Amino acid sequence: MSYALIFNGQEKIKLNFLKKIFNKNKIIKKLFDETSEYIKYNIWKNIIDNNNDIFIIKNNIQPILLTISVAIFNIFIKYNPLPKLSAGNSLGEYSALVCSKSIKFSNAIKILILRSKYMKESVLKKKTFMILIQGINIYILKKICKYIKQKKIYISISNFNTNKQFVITGYKKNIKKIIKYLKKINYKFIYKLPILTSSHCLLMKKSSKKFYFALKKIKIKKPIFPIINNINVKYEFSSEKIKKSLKKQLYKPVRWKEILDYIKSKKIKNLFKIGYKKKIKKKKIKNLLH
Repeated sequence: MSYALIFNGQEKIKLNFLKKIFNKNKIIKKLFDETSEYIKYNIWKNIIDNNNDIFIIKNNIQPILLTISVAIFNIFIKYNPLPKLSAGNSLGEYSALVCSKSIKFSNAIKILILRSKYMKESVLKKKTFMILIQGINIYILKKICKYIKQKKIYISISNFNTNKQFVITGYKKNIKKIIKYLKKINYKFIYKLPILTSSHCLLMKKSSKKFYFALKKIKIKKPIFPIINNINVKYEFSSEKIKKSLKKQLYKPVRWKEILDYIKSKKIKNLFKIGYKKKIKKKKIKNLLH
């Protein structure tokens, strides 16, 4: 079977789904133990003991989500061949790199702890928001952003998810102004994302330099299956190019729609999504582009 595999970015975790698959695959616990040791937090215990359906944690969310994605992949790959190609949305790109044996799991955990630390430092004592806007035309959105910027208000488009779904980033007071303006012109499908720091924008430019210095010390190998990166929408196989791409990912927008368009252009009909909310199942690419 020929298929593409995509990994989710940062989002809330559905515990019922995780408990069901992990209780049947105890070997996965080893991954959680390793991450727990690094972040000094017992992930497995908190997932299993949590009585709520939704699992939300403010600290160390990046290494935790990576661990869950890699665990799900390890179960999935037992019954399936390697993907023809892969991609990960934002944080999901790290999951793809680990699953393709490009980055060692333990090194990815270490680097994500630093990534999270540097991102928080970039907006220290500054409140930032990331909001998702659904149902707006890109040309209208760019005009709005240009209008807002003319008033010397910082706004950035961080994610191009679909033709009509985008993520906007900026300081809290500025985001409130753009929300007010959007509602004024009858765009009501606006959601605040559960993300503490605003990524994929120029606010992260300073952090990217520190992060790149740390990345240089990490061994990265050629992936065993191609990964479409977030920045250039192409494959990178050399260690240095992958590191530079991960550096730029911090302050440049995620071109997710173009990635899905690229997968579609390769005439790959089977697409599997690894996430944290529901069962892994085949999806039609055209449905993800709407």
